[in-house]
Amino acid sequence: MNAARVTARQQIVVGQRQRALDTLIGGLALDEKDPELNGLVNELTGVARRTATEARAAAVVRGASPRSSAAFREGQAREREANDLLRAGDRVPGIRAAWAAAALYNKAPEGTRQNASAAPPPSSRPGSQPGLTPPSPESVKPVPAPVDKPAIAAPPPPPSPTPEPPPVPRDPAPDPRAADLSAIRETLRRYTQAYQSLDGAAVGKMMPSLTAEQLRGLDRDFSNYRSYTVAIRDERIAVDGPTATVTCQVVRSFETKNGVAGSNTVQSIFHLRRSGSGWTIERVQSR
Repeated sequence: MNAARVTARQQIVVGQRQRALDTLIGGLALDEKDPELNGLVNELTGVARRTATEARAAAVVRGASPRSSAAFREGQAREREANDLLRAGDRVPGIRAAWAAAALYNKAPEGTRQNASAAPPPSSRPGSQPGLTPPSPESVKPVPAPVDKPAIAAPPPPPSPTPEPPPVPRDPAPDPRAADLSAIRETLRRYTQAYQSLDGAAVGKMMPSLTAEQLRGLDRDFSNYRSYTVAIRDERIAVDGPTATVTCQVVRSFETKNGVAGSNTVQSIFHLRRSGSGWTIERVQSR
């Protein structure tokens, strides 16, 4: 039972929520009243609801709507189903329905805005144009003959322009993107170092979104390990204003105090947010 608690909590922290749910189902099959396992299921319930709500809001920002997207409509139906199941106390199917709703919202394509049709050019109407009245003979005056004027001397040529001195070369401005990439890599390095040090408080500094209960659970997990390392490979960093994502492979290796060793490699996405002059990790999504 303790192994199920430790494994599920660790899977939640690293973003492996589907695996965590499967682990919790297996643990509750042995003891359906276990308070810690039930608490973790309740935590997943809240996360699933927030995930669906945030995915729906993001789809609306992209311009998706029930009219424009079948995926958006189906996502709404699955979200309603999730709410009904959770109200009825069916937590596991409710969580899965909420996750399905979020996936459908994420698939909803961007909406298209109709451009205002350009106004047609005004049609020219054939109309009567006023006729030209020839001048009367009295109004016609003879043009005087031109008077010869003395020739004007041509002005002297302008002086040659003074050549300008060559511009002084300046140092190129620093690339702000390079600074962001360096700061993000430093955040990931400190995250992996915190795991290697088995330091839950250091992990919390890199992931301030973790709750106090999650950090206490992480400390309990660390107490079971003799060593724990995290390596981030093949990272692809995308910066978008105050947020960034890092798509990478996360290799975790560990050895428990009982001598059990293991490792796994998971394709993951780190979601980061700018914090002052640095970056913090909001969440880790595992594929």
